[in-house]
Amino acid sequence: MAYTLSPWRLIKIHGRDPLALLHGQTTVDVKGLGEGVGVPGALCTPKGRMVANFGLALHDGAAWISLPEDRIDPLHEALAKFLPFFGCQLDVTDWKGLGDRQPIDAPIQMDIGGLYEGWAPEDQTGDAGWAALRIEQALGWVDQHSHEAFTPQQLHLQTLNGISFTKGCYTGQEVIARTEHLGAVKKYLIPVTLSAETEICDLFVESRKVGRLINVSGTQGLAVIAADTGPCQTESGAQAIPGALPYPIISPIKSRRNQS
Repeated sequence: MAYTLSPWRLIKIHGRDPLALLHGQTTVDVKGLGEGVGVPGALCTPKGRMVANFGLALHDGAAWISLPEDRIDPLHEALAKFLPFFGCQLDVTDWKGLGDRQPIDAPIQMDIGGLYEGWAPEDQTGDAGWAALRIEQALGWVDQHSHEAFTPQQLHLQTLNGISFTKGCYTGQEVIARTEHLGAVKKYLIPVTLSAETEICDLFVESRKVGRLINVSGTQGLAVIAADTGPCQTESGAQAIPGALPYPIISPIKSRRNQS
């Protein structure tokens, strides 16, 4: 079953050197990407906080980024001062996307960490429920409620092949690399089951804030909390029961150390 990628959109960054632009601004090893095959990544502030996380692919000499619609303007604003320097411009395309558990035959294919997106210029028919599937697979996303609130590791991008630790400098790289070396992620993305449908909000144990619910679909959600957090509550009194991640947390830096 394939799902329509709404409200995700596909933007195109093109011009003289979009690869160099995004190689120096995102967590992705852009110069190592193959034609039409994308990976997850993020654009961060100098403090390592995410403005957006997305899928990023190269196709036909341009860079293509899939992201929630409400991240288009913040991403453009963050890149605006660099676009002229690299002779590039950013356009929002009308390409249509489908998402599934298996790769999709399309000009642009993205493996976003166990789920796959396929983007094409023509209309594609799919079912609703992409956000719910992402939540089921614990593939969280930044939106207006979590703008510049979390580091890539808090959404497990290091595990999902969304951070390069070998390509060199990019915006936020120092903080992100130090976090990985020290292993200092106290709160990170964990699936939760809710006793009632609720909006994005903080989570509490009694009156103590323990984290934040960042993505929801029905009574399933993703929250950034500490690993040892037990049942907690939303501001409206709904209970949030933490579950298990569907994938192991893997540190690329520590894995290389163990192999050497």
